Amino acid sequence: MAENRFARRPEEVDCRHPCHFRCGQGNRRPPETEGSPRCSDIRRRFRVAYPRSHALSNRQSGRQEVAAGGPHPAETMGGNMRYASLFQPITVGGVELKNRIVRSAHGTLLTGEGLIAYHEARARGGVAMSTLEATSVHDSAPSLMPLYNDSIIPVYREIADRMRPYGMKMFAQVYHPGAATKPRKSPFPWSASAIPSPNIGTIPMPMSTDMIGDVVKAFGDAARRIREGGLDGIDVHASSGYLLQQFMSPATNQRDDHYGGSFENRMRFLVETLEEIRRVVGDDFCVGIRLPNEEYIPGGLTPQDNADIAKYVEKYVDYVSLHMGSYWRFHKLLSTMEDPLGHEMKPNEVITPVVSKPTIVVGRIMTLDHANHIVESGAGDMVSMVRALIADPELVNKGQRGEEDLVRPCIGSNMGCVAQLMATGKLSCVVNVAAANEQTVPFEPVAPAPAKKKVLVIGGGPAGLEAARTAALRGHDVVLYEATRQLGGQVAIASRAPHRSDLAAITDFLSRERRNPMKWSSPPAPLRVETAFSCRHPQCR
Repeated sequence: MAENRFARRPEEVDCRHPCHFRCGQGNRRPPETEGSPRCSDIRRRFRVAYPRSHALSNRQSGRQEVAAGGPHPAETMGGNMRYASLFQPITVGGVELKNRIVRSAHGTLLTGEGLIAYHEARARGGVAMSTLEATSVHDSAPSLMPLYNDSIIPVYREIADRMRPYGMKMFAQVYHPGAATKPRKSPFPWSASAIPSPNIGTIPMPMSTDMIGDVVKAFGDAARRIREGGLDGIDVHASSGYLLQQFMSPATNQRDDHYGGSFENRMRFLVETLEEIRRVVGDDFCVGIRLPNEEYIPGGLTPQDNADIAKYVEKYVDYVSLHMGSYWRFHKLLSTMEDPLGHEMKPNEVITPVVSKPTIVVGRIMTLDHANHIVESGAGDMVSMVRALIADPELVNKGQRGEEDLVRPCIGSNMGCVAQLMATGKLSCVVNVAAANEQTVPFEPVAPAPAKKKVLVIGGGPAGLEAARTAALRGHDVVLYEATRQLGGQVAIASRAPHRSDLAAITDFLSRERRNPMKWSSPPAPLRVETAFSCRHPQCR
C-alpha cells in the first residue's frame, strides 16, 4: 500500500488559551457543559492542525490554490476603449454629463450629512448624474425633506456644493404620492378617483378642480426651490403608481370631468404640471420626466399607451426616464434575482423609438458590459444602475481604469436595499456594509496595517473570504483554509437552487479578486480544528 503522506504528524498553529476545550467539529459544546447555558461573552480562538506536506505540494503544483496578482487583460486593452459608448459625454437640456451612467431616484430615508455622504461616495466613484429620492411637493402628503417650503433651499445648496468638485450633476425628483400616501401622514389621501392604492388600502378622496390647481402650483414652487438651491435639474415622477400616474391611467382614473375619460383629459393634469414647471424655471433649466413603460394591471397603461404619452409630453421635457410597474404589481416595480438582466428593455423597445429626447432606462442593469451594449445598440441613451452602485460606488471609475473584475457585484436579493429599508427605515446592502454608512465605514481598507503579520483564516464562506480579503488588502500575508473543495460555504449551496444563481457572484468575486494576494487551499483530508473559548462563565474558569 502506498504511503499516506498526509498521515504524518502535522505542523500546529497554536493559539490556545488557558480556558479551552477540545472539539472535533469546532462548533459542538463539550460533554461536561451540555447542561450549561450558552455564553454570550465568548472570544473564539483557533488551534488548527494541517499537514505540512499538503501546503508545500500545493504551492509547488498550483493545484487548488489561488494566488491573486499579476496583470489582467483588461489593463492592457484600455477600459475606456472597451466601454467607449458608455463613457461618451452627453448633453441633456444644457447639462453636460461626463458619461452615460446615472442614478435614478430611489429611497434611502437618509437626511443631513448621511444623505450627502451617500451621494458623495457615488460622485467620487465617477457617476455622471444622481437624483435625490422622490420628495413631496404638497403638505397634503408630507415627506422626509419637504419641498413645500423654502427651508429645503439651503439643504440643496450644501448638497450641490459638495458634489460639484466631482463633476456629478444633482437632480431632485418631485412627486405627490396621491392614494399611496401613508395613513399616518394623511388619513384622507388625494387621488383621481376613489380607488385605493394596494399598498395602503385607504379609500382616497377624489380631487376637486381647486385641489388639482393647488397641487399644480405646488409643483411649480418646488421647481423654483430646486433651481434656487443650485441643483442641476428636476425629475418629475409620473410613474410607480403615484398621483400623476393615477390620473394618467384608465385603470385608476374614473372621472367624468375634463380630467378623465379621453386620452387628452387624462393627460391634462400632467400637462398643466409640466407647463407650470416650465413657466417657473424657464427653458434653460433641465426638466426630465419619469414615465412607466408598462403598468401590468387590467385596463392599465400598455407600452403603446406609454409611447403615446411620451410623445405627447416630450416637448415640455429634456429627457424621458422609463420605469416599470406600480404598487399594483410590486414584484414588477422592484425586480428580483428571478428576473433576467435588463428585463425592462422589451417594453422600452416600443417607447424609445418614438421619443426624440434622450432616454434613461433601468431594469437590473448590473454590469458594465450590459450597460455599454444598451447604449451602443441605441436601446437607451443613459443607463440607471442604482443597485449596482449601492453594491459598488466605485463601479464607474473601475470600468474606466479597466478594472471591471474588481467591481463588487450586486446579487439582486433586495434584502438590504428594499426589505430592510421598508421594515426598519434603514438602507443597507448585503454585499457592501459601507452602504448608507459612508460617514463611518470605508468602502475599502484605506490604510495599511501598522505591522505586516501572517494571517491564517479558517473557513471559506463569505465571512471567511471577506476577512481574508480585507487582511490581504491591508498588507498581511494571508492563507485561507477551507475543508471542502469549494469556496462560498452555504451561499455556494444556496446558489444552486432555481433562480438563485446570482448568489454565487459575491463569493466568486471575493475568491478571485486579483488585487488580493491571498492563497487558499483545500486539503484532501479534513482539517482538524480545535476551538478555544475564553469567557466569564463560572464553568469556564
